[in-house]
Amino acid sequence: MTFEPDLADPETDGSIFDRIASTIASLSPITNFSVNSPERALISGVSDELRERQHELLSVQLSARVNFAGKTLSESDLESLNVDASKVNLELLNSFQADSDLDAVAARNGISRDPGSFASGDVVFQITSDAAVIPEGTEVTTDPVGDDDPIRFATIAEVAAGSGDTQLTAPIEAVERGRAGNVGSGAITRIPSPPPLVGGDPAVTNPAATTGGENEESNAELRERTRNALVGSAGGGTTEGVESGLVEAFDGLDLEDVLIDESASAQPGFEAVVDGGPSDAALKDEIDVLQPVAIEGTLVRPTDVTVDVTVSVTGTGINTTAIEDSVTDLISGLGLGGDVIRDQLIVAIMTADDGITGIDSLSTSANGTSFSGDKTIGPRESPEPGTISVTVV
Repeated sequence: MTFEPDLADPETDGSIFDRIASTIASLSPITNFSVNSPERALISGVSDELRERQHELLSVQLSARVNFAGKTLSESDLESLNVDASKVNLELLNSFQADSDLDAVAARNGISRDPGSFASGDVVFQITSDAAVIPEGTEVTTDPVGDDDPIRFATIAEVAAGSGDTQLTAPIEAVERGRAGNVGSGAITRIPSPPPLVGGDPAVTNPAATTGGENEESNAELRERTRNALVGSAGGGTTEGVESGLVEAFDGLDLEDVLIDESASAQPGFEAVVDGGPSDAALKDEIDVLQPVAIEGTLVRPTDVTVDVTVSVTGTGINTTAIEDSVTDLISGLGLGGDVIRDQLIVAIMTADDGITGIDSLSTSANGTSFSGDKTIGPRESPEPGTISVTVV
């Protein structure tokens, strides 16, 4: 059990001013605190400083609580803490909230923020001589789009041409972590500083999409993982403990990929529904470690729901592959039990290429059965991209 002190409500501007003014008046002959008096200006400045420090103190108190550390707080958060929201300047309070506070809480429980990962793939350089060499660290980029900067990649190994070669394939990795590095095939076409004997139109391209880029773990994701670690710190036993234990044990598994079912049909044990991750044998071994004594856990793989999408778009210069990749990424990222939302599909399509002006038609099906609106996915089902067909009309 931990001891958490009561949170102190900040004072209002007026109450701080009145308290200081009355104290000064009781200890000195100063009694003029009119609007334009220097005494009032001085006390107002001190009052503002004290009120700011009180908000900072409240933020420091909250920084030790996993539910509120580093969070952009709302009135409902304050109400749940029994803090009078009418006395709090939320903008001021949130100015003291910092991601590092949540990182510190997580670290005390053996959790660190996932920094994300670099996208990777291959590019093909066109060369003018079989004496060409592509040094490690050669930078290649996508074309800039509007005000957005190009996505930068660098080769991660030196490659040299052989006799008669007219092109060279080199492995690349994004310069920055994140999903922005997952670009479609043919998106990488620029070489800021071309090596000697490299040339063509374009001089470089990526035959396949780059993959594997993941954003830094968000505060919400880190907060949830830390909460699960707190609940499951005994090494399993509870539902949250088994879920978080599996996620912590294997790379590539997230909380949305694991469901623990303790329903009557699974009694006297439980079923662990796991989408993806390692082999069945590895998962079963870890479930045996995490399960409570004398309670057997059974591994269940979810049923795949194949989602087919056929769309016709209008516009000019449209890259249909970019649309296919965008829709595929959306469906692949839904995870266990993730519903297919039509509005999300529309957004994924419309933002995939700047040349799109509209959607002429959009049809969807799940396991061969058409649906016109949203598709509800069961908790033991996993949506998977099927045939993604795009035409320009």
